[in-house]
Amino acid sequence: MRAQTQWRTFLRESPAYPVKGFSGRGIVILAGGLTYMVPAWVNIHMLRKTGFLATAHHACNLGV
Repeated sequence: MRAQTQWRTFLRESPAYPVKGFSGRGIVILAGGLTYMVPAWVNIHMLRKTGFLATAHHACNLGV
């Protein structure tokens, strides 16, 4: 029950989505420090391996 309460609080307190703030499609991966850098690298590697990042709509130019 605690997680549900926290989720509702988060939704209630979150700012409105900026309608004109973003355009296009994409994937955002946040990674700071070694704890999250390895999982981010694995995500990017798997997206490349599956061919997802090779499509016309997606590109990954990161050197990871």
